Order: sequence, then structure tokens, then C-alpha cells
Amino acid sequence: MAAMLPAEGGEGPAFRGKPVYDGGVLKLWCSNLSTLDWFKVAVEDIILPNGERLVVRQMWEIPRRVRCGISIPGVQSDTKAIGGMLRF
Repeated sequence: MAAMLPAEGGEGPAFRGKPVYDGGVLKLWCSNLSTLDWFKVAVEDIILPNGERLVVRQMWEIPRRVRCGISIPGVQSDTKAIGGMLRF
């Protein structure tokens, strides 16, 4: 596994900020290109319990999800409650 091998030059990978898990996506920010290259190689070896593999994507390649709802007249009259259900 590439992640277990020591880095060239004695320096390890450097990430910025805290990792965020949101909507099935784990977001990490690499501080430099060598960290990104290391991360891409390390991820290739990981197989999830369901047999799928992890992939590395740019932030702009991840689709944004929009929460929406449909109000049916006569079924739910409290619009504040509807707004509360849609808030995330």
C-alpha cells in the first residue's frame, strides 16, 4: 500500500483545514501538489466493504444537491412547518 511507504525527502502529506463529510462525500483539501499525488495513489488501494472503490475528484466535479418539497393544498396548511422540514 502506497500510503504506508515513507515519503520522499522525509516530508509527509499536508492537508489544510478539517475533513468534512457531507452527503456521501468526504472533502479534504491538499496543501500542495505532492500531497494530491500521494493521495491519488493511496486511494487506489482502498476497497470499501461493499466492494466499491474511492475516487478523487475536484470540488467543481461534485454535483450540488438541492433539497426541495411540494406543498399540496389542503394537506398541510402550516407553511412554517414546511419551511422547517426543508431547512438543513
